[in-house]
Amino acid sequence: MVSNVQPAIIPNTMVFEMASEAVGDTYKISVSIPPSYCCADLVTPNLPKPESGVRYPVAYVLDSDLLYPVVQQTAWLASLEADASTQGMVAQDLPKMIVVGIGYPHGQNPLEQRNRDMLPGAGSEAFREFFRDELMPLIESEYQGDPNDKTIVGHSLGGLFSINTLFEDTSLFDRYFIGSPPFFPGSVNLKTVEENYAAENDDLNANVFLFVGGEEGTLQDWYPDAVNENLKINNPVTNVENLAKALSARGYESLVFDSHTFETETHLTVMSAATARGLRQLHGIIE
Repeated sequence: MVSNVQPAIIPNTMVFEMASEAVGDTYKISVSIPPSYCCADLVTPNLPKPESGVRYPVAYVLDSDLLYPVVQQTAWLASLEADASTQGMVAQDLPKMIVVGIGYPHGQNPLEQRNRDMLPGAGSEAFREFFRDELMPLIESEYQGDPNDKTIVGHSLGGLFSINTLFEDTSLFDRYFIGSPPFFPGSVNLKTVEENYAAENDDLNANVFLFVGGEEGTLQDWYPDAVNENLKINNPVTNVENLAKALSARGYESLVFDSHTFETETHLTVMSAATARGLRQLHGIIE
């Protein structure tokens, strides 16, 4: 017999809504702290601060309604320390980190909001302002986030936003986890964005992991009813691999860069395959 049915709660995670003056909208924010932060099984926002001076790396996850659990659980498992409870099966791999998810409250149209925030234009500039002037100061003051160790985790439209942030506002983040960015005809040309940056800059100070699923197909496969010849040749795999070649060829002294095509993964499965590898790559655990 089933009894005591309760909503599932992600351990050590708080969820709250945050109004943004920059965007003029409200976001659903999820914040996960390491188990060692202050208190186990935290379910309330009454958060004691850890020992003075302690700062944690922060991973900011776009599209958190879909991606936050994958990233949060991966970061938590990979940061476990070997002790009696783990029976020697693990040793701390990733640093203990804060994982912040950025999503949209129930009742909003996520596709409409995502297009506004993540496609190039005034909306994405306001979204970056939200990060810089509102969300990051909150995480750094209230949760002891490290202002010098910030990762953006973006896939699909989130990957497109991350690519454009890399070239337009590089210092906003220190590490870039960029997956499967779609380059819609008329909205952005990856080759042009990269070439425009290279024409005006001789260095790129960032740590970047770029990836795509080998079975993602063309944009025509994603939108079979759309009539646009450009969609048939706009292949995310080709786009990402060409960008990887271009970045590698630039020889930027300060750029730490790796890319990977996960051959058997699709647009919807590649994020799970890439998360542990990408985070470990960005933090120098693997080369």
